[in-house]
Amino acid sequence: MAIDEIRVLGTTTQLDAISSRARLRGPQLHGIDGGIVIVIPSPKHLAHIAARKVVGLHNHFVTACWPAPVWLVMAVITALIGYVVKDDGKSWLRSGPVADYIWDLDTRFVGLLGLSQFLPLYFRIAYLAAWCSLALMLAVAILQRLTMRTLLNYRGWMYEKKVSITTMVWGALLRAFFLGQRSPLKYSFQSAMPRLPVPALKTTIKRYLRTVEPLMSADEYGRIERDAQTFLLSSVASKCQTILVLKSWLTGNYVSDWWEKYVYLRSRSPILINSNYYGLGYAYHIPSGDQCARAAVLTHLYARFKNLLDDERLAPTSVRGAVPICMRQYQRFFCLTREPGRDTDTLRHYDSVHVAVQYKGTWWRVDCLTADKKPVSVASLNETKTQNFIMFFLLLT
Repeated sequence: MAIDEIRVLGTTTQLDAISSRARLRGPQLHGIDGGIVIVIPSPKHLAHIAARKVVGLHNHFVTACWPAPVWLVMAVITALIGYVVKDDGKSWLRSGPVADYIWDLDTRFVGLLGLSQFLPLYFRIAYLAAWCSLALMLAVAILQRLTMRTLLNYRGWMYEKKVSITTMVWGALLRAFFLGQRSPLKYSFQSAMPRLPVPALKTTIKRYLRTVEPLMSADEYGRIERDAQTFLLSSVASKCQTILVLKSWLTGNYVSDWWEKYVYLRSRSPILINSNYYGLGYAYHIPSGDQCARAAVLTHLYARFKNLLDDERLAPTSVRGAVPICMRQYQRFFCLTREPGRDTDTLRHYDSVHVAVQYKGTWWRVDCLTADKKPVSVASLNETKTQNFIMFFLLLT
């Protein structure tokens, strides 16, 4: 009887988890106990999901248009459409080689659907002008990003004790044309981040020898130094350096994936105090002697911060207000779990609205965000302690 009760409770827990995912991601299809379960969220939750998708697309478009504001891009596109439509059909905008090529592409693409003969002439001219205008604006934005990436490759400011004229001009250009413009979103500078450069092979070996020298005796260091010089002159070294340079051109940081896999995910030391970030609450001032009340405040603040990240409203971090820093580390700040493996662990990202609470040896689930992603109030979180929390979690294998 106890086994049947556990099985029923486990199935109920699975259904509740599937329903929670459906409220966040849309319709779900899962197999449970040999059957198929289809969960469709309510129209209200579907509307919230659609609204989040629209906000995400808007943020992507704003980031793509940056540093130009969206209203300026739309105004330029509208002006170009009107100019092309009213233009004389014999001008180069309507009958030149570029116009003929674009018209031919449209005829072939739309002609596959059999729609070109049903579309009015000026309608085709208008939407082709819109596509070309948008492509032109995006090309200008890409050129601006390349310009910013070129400026960010300058590193002289990091080693100067006294600011030089070159650094002052460089900082003025960054602030005037990029950082000084409208409020950027979280990833506005991301595509302008310079790639991590690969140091010269001689420099790498020199730094390696300098690092290991204090850790070795004179005899051991002499042997390592001879081995390093032999490796430097070998064909294997030049081949490895070439592959590393190619990898650096294909990725923004050629070290990140190797570091994550071989140093982080294969580490077998306790992750709670060695890898994971944590909050200690109030270090110098304790506003309340109630531990649950302090935990409720921290949870509420974390939920608000998560909304800032999800809506991309967090301003990019910068050094001295002139050098933006990569914001990719915030992508997996929340809702990330590390599934253990024999040799290498695996990172899984989920979209959840709850936190896990350990209380007297038992794990509990406490929702800190509503279904429409609004933070639960501090008072409601604090009252949860008197309601046996929200939902009991059973981990069945």
